[in-house]
Amino acid sequence: MMSKKVIFVNDFWNYQGGAELTFEALIEKCPYQHEKKESQAITKEYLQQNKKNLFILGNLSLLSDELKFYFCKNINYCLLEFDYRICKHRLPQLHVDSNCDCQKTLLANIKTNMLLLFHSKINFFMSEQQKNYYLKNVSKLKNKNNIVISSAFCDKDMSTIKSQKIDNKNDTWLIQKSNSWVKGTKNSIKYATEKKLNFKLFENLTREQMLSLFASSKGFIFLPNGFDTCPRTIIEAKLLGCEIICNDYVQHSQEKWFLNKTSIWDKIQNNKVEFWNIIKDHEK
Repeated sequence: MMSKKVIFVNDFWNYQGGAELTFEALIEKCPYQHEKKESQAITKEYLQQNKKNLFILGNLSLLSDELKFYFCKNINYCLLEFDYRICKHRLPQLHVDSNCDCQKTLLANIKTNMLLLFHSKINFFMSEQQKNYYLKNVSKLKNKNNIVISSAFCDKDMSTIKSQKIDNKNDTWLIQKSNSWVKGTKNSIKYATEKKLNFKLFENLTREQMLSLFASSKGFIFLPNGFDTCPRTIIEAKLLGCEIICNDYVQHSQEKWFLNKTSIWDKIQNNKVEFWNIIKDHEK
């Protein structure tokens, strides 16, 4: 029988990153009474009061190790994995390049993050490659319920995408300007320059402005330096008629549903329903 209430926990709710947007899209379709909590607002007393409820956990870098242990031992929860919490850098490529010692020393926060994965009723991943990386490197997860859900889109964003006119494209290739090393802006600029492509950098746009820009542009170049589990900008650009240049670090790019616009629409229309059907089946 379904828990009395679903409680969503994430580090931040007012930040509009890809993880938060996917989380909000899933919450939008939640068929149960629910509430959202920021991880730093969680207390042991709150967890004790809500033991009968189902928790769905996202990014938890601000949650103490003590409370992570409490979740593992006492709480019914599922986990959404947006990147790679098994390393303190949250990215395998940074783990290698920085000579990270988190696996050798089993830093406390890494150990508790692994335990969260082991004790979760269901681990939801963003792409097949991301899930497979976990199964290869964390053998205990092979016996867990691990499901790929991919990025999710709220109804408003889907309506905005559908409303865009894409029949008057210019010859501009778009590159997202970012100071984040993993996003690989320099790689994309180098590629466009070497190929003598007409390109434009964009940053700090509203979602509506960015979608409109995709709708009017020829293509989108995205060459990250490390794994990006299921970047929604790539999905949005392709739905809006952009040609895509990306590398293998875009982890969903070879999945069957990403082959064409029709299968992409089917995926993002159905994955929110699929997510809640999986939750319902688990809670029977």
